[in-house]
Amino acid sequence: GEGGPAPQVSAGRSSALDGAMVGAARQQEAASAIEDAFGSLEEEEVLLARKLGLGSVEELEAFVDSMMGIAEDGGEVDVEVGKEAYARAAYADWCAKYGKEKDEKRFEVFRANLERLEGVDVGEGKEAELNEWADRTMEEFAAFKETEMKNAKDVVKATVVDSEELPKEQDPPAPPAPF
Repeated sequence: GEGGPAPQVSAGRSSALDGAMVGAARQQEAASAIEDAFGSLEEEEVLLARKLGLGSVEELEAFVDSMMGIAEDGGEVDVEVGKEAYARAAYADWCAKYGKEKDEKRFEVFRANLERLEGVDVGEGKEAELNEWADRTMEEFAAFKETEMKNAKDVVKATVVDSEELPKEQDPPAPPAPF
């Protein structure tokens, strides 16, 4: 047997093959870009979880889901759970801002104050903000202020001099000339 002439690829087939090769190369580039984006996203998630005081990316994902109203099973989350997640995130930010240690008892007071603050209308486009006392009850704050005032009065009393201890009859110095 003699072999026949070598098969020839028609111009249409070559063009289709070239197109498929270009498409495959673009698909590979896109897959690589997606992989890079996922890597960056994972790094950002770790940083965000740390910033919010969460122990892991999984806790962050659960937190985000709860903020979006999505339960672990994919159903709707209880509104109270969403409020809890919001309050915990606000508490973590507040603790970081004021250099406070997280404390469950203080959190409960903070959450009550946060809920109370949400109903406050300060008007004129202004927003009410939590201050450094947001984890204290009104009674605790009043007791602190009372102690602070007592301490201030003690300082004033300590600096007042009895009139008998003052030097006797001296003419006050003349005021300086106005020019």
